[in-house]
Amino acid sequence: NGAKRVFVCATHAVLCGNAIQNLREAPIEEIILTDSIPIPPDKQLPNMRVLSVSTLLANAIRSIHLNESVSRLFE
Repeated sequence: NGAKRVFVCATHAVLCGNAIQNLREAPIEEIILTDSIPIPPDKQLPNMRVLSVSTLLANAIRSIHLNESVSRLFE
């Protein structure tokens, strides 16, 4: 029967080569990415949603630097 809806998720969206063209041409309802790699404006598509992980990464780096557990960040 095939898929009725398609969603794409990626943690680190490299988006090199023909990636944007391929995503643009695919029948994808929504593309969900994080900002772990900056996404330039010319590579952003109307059906993209970018979730910020900057606070989580900053807190993880801080905890590691202070020799604290990072498990509390995921509670």
